[in-house]
Amino acid sequence: MNMVTLGATERVRDLVALYGDMWDQSKDQPRRKNGPVETPLVGISRHIFIADSDIEAERLARPAYEYWYASLVKLWLVHGATPLTGMIIGDYDDALAAGVCVVGSASTVLDKLNTQIEQIAINYFVCQLAWGNLTHDQEMHSLGLFVNEVMPSLA
Repeated sequence: MNMVTLGATERVRDLVALYGDMWDQSKDQPRRKNGPVETPLVGISRHIFIADSDIEAERLARPAYEYWYASLVKLWLVHGATPLTGMIIGDYDDALAAGVCVVGSASTVLDKLNTQIEQIAINYFVCQLAWGNLTHDQEMHSLGLFVNEVMPSLA
């Protein structure tokens, strides 16, 4: 079985380590011996936004993240509840500090992602590139920067 998760880098690092331990412990189980997965995909999901500068990325991403979060939790709040997963971070600054939201110029985003890859020991990555109230043009510009300036170095 492969896995992908979201959440703060520190928390995800611990989950990935636990998954690795369980993967190793299950190596002799009959279903595992005959399974198609020799090395599982172990990944994280991150909100990504890239602009031409760190300042521009921050200016656009902050309100977009706040909009995304408000939309995500709206029904929970209407019904007097909150998300129970512990993986969803509501405050933009906290999401940045936790590594859930990776924002900046292409070089900044690449540095942040490389750090997370080293800290968490993942081999799979899910990008959330369209979120909140970012415009289509902003998302496509971010995607272009990701494809041309970040992805080749991650590969």
